Amino acid sequence: MGKTTLICAIIRNFALSSSIIGLKVTSIRPGEEDFHGHHEQPLLENFRIFKETNIWSAKDTARMLKAGAREVYFIQSTDEQMPRALAAFFQLVNPNSIIVCETRSLRRLIKPGVFILITDPAHKDTEAKIADFESFADLHIHFDTQHSIIELQANRIDLRAGKWYLLDQT
Repeated sequence: MGKTTLICAIIRNFALSSSIIGLKVTSIRPGEEDFHGHHEQPLLENFRIFKETNIWSAKDTARMLKAGAREVYFIQSTDEQMPRALAAFFQLVNPNSIIVCETRSLRRLIKPGVFILITDPAHKDTEAKIADFESFADLHIHFDTQHSIIELQANRIDLRAGKWYLLDQT
């Protein structure tokens, strides 16, 4: 739905001037296992953390590497174990790192510098899942099949003194 397109555009905008870590997080819910890609590392303690190193992979995490991220990680976890998965991730990277993260799953655990919600009006079945997150959104983007609007929105994101900011639309 354009989330990775936006993440990669943000990474490209700042990768030359900052060391960016890319992160993709998915929640494991019964019946959704096949929607989130397959990674070689086994699921331990209801979560797994995978470091992407293959720039030639077709995975979203590889796209983040290609965009210029210094390192990219993928976390897959049950909702209940998400706090433990996040703590384990911060054992791997400095918590003060500049991180671009593709997820809704962590929003209830952390407050990012900028929280962008991307929705696709054509997918009515996801409205209930997303409604809980709309009040958290600093920016709400409606999906655009050409990705042009999504990529332009990356220019509204700024990075100052290691913190993400949303620029005014004026």
